[in-house]
Amino acid sequence: MPTVLITGTSSGIGLAACELFAGKGWRVLAGSRNPDASLYKGKSIEPVRLDVNDPENVESFFREYEKHKMPLDCVVNNAGWGVSLPFEDTKRQEVAEMFQTNVFGLMEVTRHACRIMRHQKRGIIISVASIAGLVGSALYPIYVSTKFAVEGFSESLAHEMREMGVTVKIVEPGRVQTKFFDRAYAPIEMNRVSEPYKHLAERKLAQHVQSVEHYATAEQIAKVIFEAATDGTKKLRYPVGADALEEIKEKRTLTDQEFFEKMHEKFVG
Repeated sequence: MPTVLITGTSSGIGLAACELFAGKGWRVLAGSRNPDASLYKGKSIEPVRLDVNDPENVESFFREYEKHKMPLDCVVNNAGWGVSLPFEDTKRQEVAEMFQTNVFGLMEVTRHACRIMRHQKRGIIISVASIAGLVGSALYPIYVSTKFAVEGFSESLAHEMREMGVTVKIVEPGRVQTKFFDRAYAPIEMNRVSEPYKHLAERKLAQHVQSVEHYATAEQIAKVIFEAATDGTKKLRYPVGADALEEIKEKRTLTDQEFFEKMHEKFVG
């Protein structure tokens, strides 16, 4: 039975991925800050405490795992969060916390996974990035920055690890029907938008409300994550969702400035 470790599994994409991998016969280590067995369906899902914001916890988890000398076939870096705020209205502490979860925590989990898989001479590391790692977006400057960082880190790491027998992959969802947007567009957050940016926030929220039913589901993203883990290829990027595919196509076919102007019209009007 192959083993996968997934981070950020208390809801959304992470939870859906746990249930899909388990349903396909994998042993699933469901990592979260507060593991709760009642969240998961499937006997092969084992909730574990893995707080990517706590390097000591990450280190102790992997130290304990290695004691059992069990192979680690796949790691899915899924933990992440974001808010929808202009840069000026995003607190310095929030910037640090978002980078800690979305980038530095991901890197720390990956560091330990690399060591285990390098010794195994096999393994797959999948990071859930975003179309926001390829396309800038108004009111998401910090979240976008973290996902651009994940893209660059993962692509670079893929070069380093390939000769070690380890494959690094990136899943790039577009907008997804998860609790991410409940937090991003929560009234308490929207009320923090300062006056010069109010019209942008109102436009962004209206677009979200109008389009949310067309977003991809967590289950659809989970299927692509499982495909990346099992297709046996060295493929690096896996975009998923109609909006992601459309924006990637436009980014490739338009000039850089044409694409920027099109996105500016979309975000700002």
